[in-house]
Amino acid sequence: SSAFQISPIVENTGRKVSLKLQESPTSEGGSINPDDVYGTYRPFVDHAWARLQESGLIAAEEPSDTITNESQAKGMPEGSVVRITIQKAKETKVPILYARYALLETIVPGVTKNEKGIQVLNLVVFCKPPLPVWGVDLVSLPGDKHLLAMDVQPMVSKPSDFEPQWKEWYAENVEGQFEWGGDLPPAAKKFFSPYALWTRLSGKEGLEKIQSDLFPAFCKHLELFIDSVKECEQRNLVVDDNDDHQQEYLEYR
Repeated sequence: SSAFQISPIVENTGRKVSLKLQESPTSEGGSINPDDVYGTYRPFVDHAWARLQESGLIAAEEPSDTITNESQAKGMPEGSVVRITIQKAKETKVPILYARYALLETIVPGVTKNEKGIQVLNLVVFCKPPLPVWGVDLVSLPGDKHLLAMDVQPMVSKPSDFEPQWKEWYAENVEGQFEWGGDLPPAAKKFFSPYALWTRLSGKEGLEKIQSDLFPAFCKHLELFIDSVKECEQRNLVVDDNDDHQQEYLEYR
């Protein structure tokens, strides 16, 4: 389950992405070593997963806990592949209920960090209400089109106790830096906070902005989320069963 609806966003650009993935070939068959090359959003997920583990909110995984598949990348230099990596936290600490990411990268031999082709990160952390769902969806499409979303999605009607921190983050990292990406589907609006980052970028300048502005904002967003989880745990915050929208959210997803 993803925090945002990536597929409709992609389709609205006029580009439908269809990938048929197969089992990764062995090193003898020419598979690209994932430790040598990576895509646009690998630094994002590596940082987030490491910080969630360091904070004690999720347990460290064994390599066998990671699912990786590859398929040939059409229209790219010979030997290029589209690689998808999926990892779910093996264990989580309450109030974290579930954490998972899916990373899709177009990898080109000899290019340490490839930023061409399709690049997608979906990262989601579900919490026990009143904490929100932390969701990040970053999509880069061929032609330098970038659709970027990041939010703490509310699961209760009552305003969050941590709203001042999120408001400050939004003022410092989003306002005046990232234009609003357009209207959200009506069914999705109730699950977005007033401080969501949702934007569309394009061209080389868009990619530079992902590196220079989005990554620092992402790191700060993550730290605020970790702090709010720990504070909620210390204060033992509870929610009225009648004001828990998580089941409705899951049905919507």
